[in-house]
This record gives sequence, structure tokens and C-alpha cells, in this order.
Amino acid sequence: MSYIVRAGNLAGPVKLTLNDDGTHHGRAVVIVNDRAKDPETGKWETVATTGSPITLDIAKDIYKQMTYPNYLD
Repeated sequence: MSYIVRAGNLAGPVKLTLNDDGTHHGRAVVIVNDRAKDPETGKWETVATTGSPITLDIAKDIYKQMTYPNYLD
């Protein structure tokens, strides 16, 4: 079974493959965009982008939280 995870700052799609024996594999990277509003144009522009790897456990938690909103409560 595999899940495609998409979230606000998550570079997607992220493929998480969960095997029948409970193991999983895949990779995820979070992209955080710093945005600023140009006072002359009124448009939002990306001023910096950083990427950092996350663990699959975090990516799975993101998926579960998106699917079940009260998962981490």
C-alpha cells in the first residue's frame, strides 16, 4: 500500500510505501518558503526557499493528521 502525502509546506508528492510486514520506505523533504509582500505591486513573492529532509515517521504523522484531524490530539 502506498500513500501520496501533500501538505502546505511539504514538497510533493511524497510517496510512502508501507509493506505488508509493517516496514516502510520512501523519502520526504519539507520545503519552507519565506514570502514577503512587495509594497509597490501588492504581490507576494518568494524571498528564500530552504529544504530539509524529514523522517518517514514525521511524514506518516503528517499523512495521518491530514486524514484524521484529531490524530495528534
